Amino acid sequence: MSTAVASAAGKSPTRPFSNTGERVSTIGYGAMGLAAFYGKPKSQSECDAVFERLLQLGVTFWDTSDIYTSRPSLGQGEEQLGSWFKSAGKRDQVFLATKWGFALDGQGNRSQHGEYDYAISACEASLKRLNTDKIDLYYHHRPAPGQIEDSARAMRDLKQRGSIRYVGVSEYNLDQLKQFNDIVHIDAFQIELSPWTPQPLFNGLVDWCTANKTQIVPYSPLGRGFLTGKYQKPSDLFSEGDFRSANARYTEEAFAHNMKLVDQIRAIAAQKGANVTPGQISLAWLLAHGDNITPIPGSTQIANIEENANAAAIQLTRDEVASIDKLVQEFKTLGERYPASYQATLAF
Repeated sequence: MSTAVASAAGKSPTRPFSNTGERVSTIGYGAMGLAAFYGKPKSQSECDAVFERLLQLGVTFWDTSDIYTSRPSLGQGEEQLGSWFKSAGKRDQVFLATKWGFALDGQGNRSQHGEYDYAISACEASLKRLNTDKIDLYYHHRPAPGQIEDSARAMRDLKQRGSIRYVGVSEYNLDQLKQFNDIVHIDAFQIELSPWTPQPLFNGLVDWCTANKTQIVPYSPLGRGFLTGKYQKPSDLFSEGDFRSANARYTEEAFAHNMKLVDQIRAIAAQKGANVTPGQISLAWLLAHGDNITPIPGSTQIANIEENANAAAIQLTRDEVASIDKLVQEFKTLGERYPASYQATLAF
């Protein structure tokens, strides 16, 4: 991490980033909900307030994507950030990650890409929207079977030309990780990982990353809000336009069943302190599995962002971690994490 970013993160603990010699904030931030998929996009003033508070907290590892958009064209979320960078002049205080790999046709229909030329043009477009000359961490958002080598060569060349600093991939399986890594080192691997999606800890993905000095970046580490324990029924969790309403994990039946996991985590939280929350225990459990894990919880609410940032201070004992490991391995979450139409693009 640059000196400027390290200084900005002084109010929050940091941890090493991959094998780069840099450090990033222990808790990151996922910006998807500001622009898309969780209801109405936030106004620029609302976004600006979130960004300022993140910096005040020392949360400087920020994640977005060109597909985070509520319109039939790419880049709304990137433009939110780019506008703030332009007005606030604080780009050097943020370790910025974004992603490529999808296109929209103008009617909102999505297509997936891994071609060399597409990666180059996608990066150029993201740089422009973000009002920056360099992306700190650039991910291929989803693997494109048959194009893994093309995607890797593009990312290698973008790094060599200075458009990006580090290379990441998301939702790649083990074979795809190895194929990509043979061409350019994967500095970060983004994957869904939480107490109700613990598979990467036990199916070899986290082990591969650790062996290859690749940062693990869990997305949806709070189960898209479910694991915070703040909701008692599906209608509490999402509003109109929220993609969770079509997800099998949030149906009435699944909600009631999956809440049993939250209740057990809540009991652990109560033992750690009166003000400790299930969400904070979920984040602390992830952090306890290695210094190469940097979760990126996302929220549009300042109070939630503050709660998530404070999870970095919670220390779990070895016995507590082992107890939660046993719990999440034995608990059978009801409902697939994505609809069947997405399965071909997922690591597991």
